[in-house]
Amino acid sequence: MGELHPGLDHSQAARRLGAAILLNAIFIAVELGAGILVNSLALLSDAWHNLTDVLGLLIAWYAIRQVRRPADTARTFGYHRAGILAALGNSLLLGVVTGNLLLEAYHRLREPPMSGGQGGMILGVAAVGVIINGAVAFGLRTGGHDINLRSAFLHMLGDALVSLGVAVAGAAMLYTGWSWPDPVAGILVGVFILAGAWRIIREAVNVLMEGVPRGLAVQAVSAAIARIPGVQGVHHLHVWSLSSDLIALSCHVVVEDQSVSAGGLLVSRIQEELRDRFGISHATIQLESAVHAPTHPLAIQQEEGAARL
Repeated sequence: MGELHPGLDHSQAARRLGAAILLNAIFIAVELGAGILVNSLALLSDAWHNLTDVLGLLIAWYAIRQVRRPADTARTFGYHRAGILAALGNSLLLGVVTGNLLLEAYHRLREPPMSGGQGGMILGVAAVGVIINGAVAFGLRTGGHDINLRSAFLHMLGDALVSLGVAVAGAAMLYTGWSWPDPVAGILVGVFILAGAWRIIREAVNVLMEGVPRGLAVQAVSAAIARIPGVQGVHHLHVWSLSSDLIALSCHVVVEDQSVSAGGLLVSRIQEELRDRFGISHATIQLESAVHAPTHPLAIQQEEGAARL
């Protein structure tokens, strides 16, 4: 369970993530200082957003290192869920802090504490954010099928768009003298953060609850197994996520009486079908003869669903 994804240079990916973490950490310090200096909620909100992104990049970097760590007697499935736990904790914390930022934005809309003339500082700092986040996203775009790198790429691309929105707010303040674009930008950034955090929380909880991966239909999996020559039935089928990109399956497959070697070949064919069609990388399949008819309600339901498909 600790194999590297084929075709992906994890050393190179780790170096890119390290560079991304360093660049964002420097920018956070600049953005936070500028936000405090001009009392800009938009900059402070985006600085917090970027801080959580650095934590996300650290998680991705950590996950790349953990995937190399072999399973042991204490963790027989390996350490793939360490990143899930960290992502869940970070997202919950992010939601609490962002809620406070939205409340502050509401108060600032009612009583603006700053003048629109400070938009130049906001525009300049946000423009730097667009450049840095855009460059980091460009560097991570070659992550291929690795979900950690794809997630990091999409996150940094989203950050570039958020910084662009803050820059637009700064430009509006600079050229109109209005102060309201700053808290409005802070609200928009906060909503963007909460939407992303909610998606991560839902996915993390689904993984920890061993739910079926999003987009995967159990009935379709059962039907695909049932169509393989030599399979007479499928029951006690369970599909769950080990992590965000590792899917496991266990099931009982009804076959005619046959030799152990013939059964082994059939299991290999089933595993290959599951891997190629559904991306299920860890499948445990128990063969049994037709005399063991399924009696569990879930098993009967799965049999009926496979028959309809």
